[in-house]
Amino acid sequence: MTRHEHGLIPLDELARTFAAHEGPAKPESARGGRRRRSRRLLAAAAVAILVFAGAAYAAGLDPFAGIGAADRPSQPSDALDPAVVAAIEQINSGPAFGPTGKLVPESARLVDRLASGARIYAIATTTDELCVLIEEPPDTSGGSATGCGDPLSQSRPTTAETIRPNEQTPPLSFGVAKDGVAAVSFPAGGVEKTIPVVDNVWAYEGNADIFSLVVHFDDGSTQPLSDH
Repeated sequence: MTRHEHGLIPLDELARTFAAHEGPAKPESARGGRRRRSRRLLAAAAVAILVFAGAAYAAGLDPFAGIGAADRPSQPSDALDPAVVAAIEQINSGPAFGPTGKLVPESARLVDRLASGARIYAIATTTDELCVLIEEPPDTSGGSATGCGDPLSQSRPTTAETIRPNEQTPPLSFGVAKDGVAAVSFPAGGVEKTIPVVDNVWAYEGNADIFSLVVHFDDGSTQPLSDH
């Protein structure tokens, strides 16, 4: 998993950035395993570093298998904001973003809405990856960001993501977890924080060491998040 600070990039600059690159820029650091790739979607978008796993879509498999809040038929409430859809279409019209392929906006499933009003979606791609998108409320300085990775599995049962829209707000760490995950824990502010998973989502506002994240299952067993 990778963490580092980012600035805010307007959509027109984003479009030029994606047109100029055949693949994603290398992150500053990573701890083994496949790296997630992040995309900035809106003007003044908050940039997320997103590390997790997903399931197959283009091959005809359920992209959200094991994620009860997302593994269901589409509903009107799943619809993305039109500005987000337009940004996705603009990005998709450019060169393919490495092996991640293109986002499929109509596959979006609203997984949860945070207390801040931010909406968390699961989205499939054309190359069998699962993406998590966070859509910040329109009256904030946030915007939206997304990242994609390999399927959720027993060894990687949750996403682990950090986003910080600006220097005035604390970081937000969050993830989408498989069914059967009860909580996650990690060091934060010098103490160990245990965050419950509700409707397949966990979230924590503040500085957190998600490199040291531990998954807690319903049966009482625990497991460090591997390859991050």
